[in-house]
Amino acid sequence: MRGGPPGPRPARGGRPPAAPPPPAPRGGGGGARGPPPPPHDSLRPDTLRRVLDQGARRHLYPMDKDEVDLALALGRAREVLGRAGEGGLDPAGSAGGVVLTGVSGARPDHALAAFGTIARNADLGCAIEERDYSCRVISPSGPRAWVAREGDLGRTLSVVPVLGSCVVSERGMRWDVDRATIGPLSDRGVSNVVERLPAQVEVHEGVALVFVLRERISKRTADEALDRPAR
Repeated sequence: MRGGPPGPRPARGGRPPAAPPPPAPRGGGGGARGPPPPPHDSLRPDTLRRVLDQGARRHLYPMDKDEVDLALALGRAREVLGRAGEGGLDPAGSAGGVVLTGVSGARPDHALAAFGTIARNADLGCAIEERDYSCRVISPSGPRAWVAREGDLGRTLSVVPVLGSCVVSERGMRWDVDRATIGPLSDRGVSNVVERLPAQVEVHEGVALVFVLRERISKRTADEALDRPAR
C-alpha cells in the first residue's frame, strides 16, 4: 500500500483545478504518455501503470470522506486477507502481512493519526518500509516480538507505545529492560542501539511501534566525533 504527500485538490463548485506551475508536481506525469491518474492518486503515472500491470487493483473513493485513505486501505486489506481477529506476521516480525509505505505524508498531524490507525490494526501485522527506517507493530494481538537480524547490528532502535502504556522487554540492546512500563508517546524507549545477537523486543501488554533506522549512527559514534579536535 502506498501513500504520500497530498497533491493539488480540485477546485470546489465543479470548476477544474488551475494548471500547476512548473516543475510538474508529484504524480503530474512528467511527460509520460496516456491519461493522467485521478488527482487524488499520489503515485507517479508510470508507477501506477506498473503495479496495475502486475495485477494490483485500484479502488477509487471520493476525496471528501469521513475516513482517510489509510483506514480505507487497511479495511480493504482486512477483507482480502480475511484476518479479522488473527495475528498477521510471524513471531520474528518479518514483513509478510500488510506492508505500507509513504503513510505519514508531509504533515505531522497526518503522521500521528496514521501511526494510531496502524496501531489499532495491530492484528494485521503491519510493517512500514521507508527509505530511512522500517517499523513493525508489536502487540499480543499480532506479532508479539521484533527479532533482530545480522544486518540490524549497530542500528538505532526506538520503541514507542501509541495507544496507551506498554509493558516491554528488550534484549541484545545497549540498554536492556525487563518488563518495563513505558507510557504512550514516551521518549523512554527512544534511541536504543542493537549491539548483540540474539536481540529482540517483546511487548507483553499494549501496542508499540518498533522503529529501526537504516543508517548506523549510534550515540557512541556521535560522542567520539564530538571529542575529536577541530581541524
